[in-house]
Amino acid sequence: MLRRKLILSLIPFCSMYACVDVADIHTERHDARVDFTFESIDAVSSRATVSTTATLDRIGVFGYSHALTAGWSGTTASALIPDYFLNKMVVKKSGNWGYDGVTKYWPDAARSVSFFAYAPYVDNQTTFVVYPQAAAETGSPTIAYTVPVDVAEQTDLLYGVQLDQVYGTNAGTVAFSMKHALACVDISVRLNPGTGGGDTGDQARPFMVAVDEIHVDSVIPGGTLTLAPVGANPAGTWVAPIPAALSALKLYKLRPSNGLDATQLLFDARQTATDFTYRTLNATPDGHWLFIPQTLSKTVAGTPSPVMLFVHYTVTSLTTGLSEARVASFDLSASGNGKWEAGQAYNYQITLSATKGAKLELKVANFEVGGSIEWTTGASTSVNI
Repeated sequence: MLRRKLILSLIPFCSMYACVDVADIHTERHDARVDFTFESIDAVSSRATVSTTATLDRIGVFGYSHALTAGWSGTTASALIPDYFLNKMVVKKSGNWGYDGVTKYWPDAARSVSFFAYAPYVDNQTTFVVYPQAAAETGSPTIAYTVPVDVAEQTDLLYGVQLDQVYGTNAGTVAFSMKHALACVDISVRLNPGTGGGDTGDQARPFMVAVDEIHVDSVIPGGTLTLAPVGANPAGTWVAPIPAALSALKLYKLRPSNGLDATQLLFDARQTATDFTYRTLNATPDGHWLFIPQTLSKTVAGTPSPVMLFVHYTVTSLTTGLSEARVASFDLSASGNGKWEAGQAYNYQITLSATKGAKLELKVANFEVGGSIEWTTGASTSVNI
């Protein structure tokens, strides 16, 4: 019988393209290989910062075969098992993406396959835990992730889903469109430039401001991402449960030694322009905060526990030489729609003043626009592995 092998299709300048391998499970058919491509890929971040296409070298793929007539949605949960691909790794070889093992083939004409991809690939189960971990385990692939307190250890997650795939779909090509699974948070600061209404601004005041630390407190640190549509929940659904104890909430800090851009922390009120425009302070490598999507207003153990932003800064008079340490605090649940959502970038813009405290504004954008690099997609070419 003629068979179709699984091959790798590459799109120049995109970050990852997947094929995987396991032993044949079902009868196979056709006479050429299957294409896997990753198209329109959003920017992927590792170590909580924007990466380039050269930095990602592994992805993971799950594959579930099921009766063609039933498809993913019509197959009972107990029959949904990763019999086709079980968290299989795809690697970059000499600049090209390919199999880390033997070639895989399409199933016979009576069956289709639902594929789920995520990046970056993990097998050590430390930063986040991927399920299922055995071919006999049933249900959707999920990722349990707890955001590390150290921003340098945070990892951006991407996922892609293609259900009910057969050879006739796109002439054998399974094309993924990857999406961000986390929310990106940045902090921008400026001096008060003067807004009218009796607020003349700080240009004429002889003082300097130094930002010392930025904290985000009362954050739900972990949750579980479901890659597949289950019931009324679409693919990419997060469950970030409100913990039972206040101690389970986390405090995340940025300091000059850990995520803050030390070259951007000093503001001089004698300047005329640069210190009165917003500077994104956590824009250095390892700087972006990446959080589990969650509501910012919650009650834990009977205590209201909204997510709070604290900016620690020092005001120094250039006339007297005296310094004063200050803390500006903001209830983030009162800004925007009160949520951090997957694929969204949140830039909290803070205006500091020598005499009138601090003000907060919020800018929200799609992740790939707000603080990330847009990927460039070129023409597709096939490479045999």
